[in-house]
Amino acid sequence: MPQSIDYQAVLNDLRERRKRLTAELDAAIAGIERIISGVTPEGLDPIDNSQLERVSQQLETGDLLGLSMPDAVLKYFAMTRKPQSAKAVVEGLKAGGFIVASKSFYANVYTTLLRLMASGKVVRIGREWALSNWRPVKRLRSEDGKGDEENS
Repeated sequence: MPQSIDYQAVLNDLRERRKRLTAELDAAIAGIERIISGVTPEGLDPIDNSQLERVSQQLETGDLLGLSMPDAVLKYFAMTRKPQSAKAVVEGLKAGGFIVASKSFYANVYTTLLRLMASGKVVRIGREWALSNWRPVKRLRSEDGKGDEENS
């Protein structure tokens, strides 16, 4: 028996999805415009132009859409190629199209960073986070002559 499809319901659902996606894209565009203009949220370092160009090109494609939070965080680090604060990761995920449904998105990202650190995928360097395979702490400390211990 053929099933009847409620095309009106399908259209309504698509319109609602478009509305949500438009709002998210507008927020991402506004965030990138703030970065370009040099106005960044408190605590974020301005991104150099070459990094901004590389990241914004990748973010425009919506590379973070549909990823789990850990995968999106790891992909964001791979795109930026430098240690980032938790706030920068939050802004980067939003700009990359990661769907934010939580009122405490920062706390969710921070918890994800802690779990990724526990699994050995990221390291904490002072107030910033980085992929563990970069190992910048060990190299920097060796150059400073302060030993090879890593900051956890």
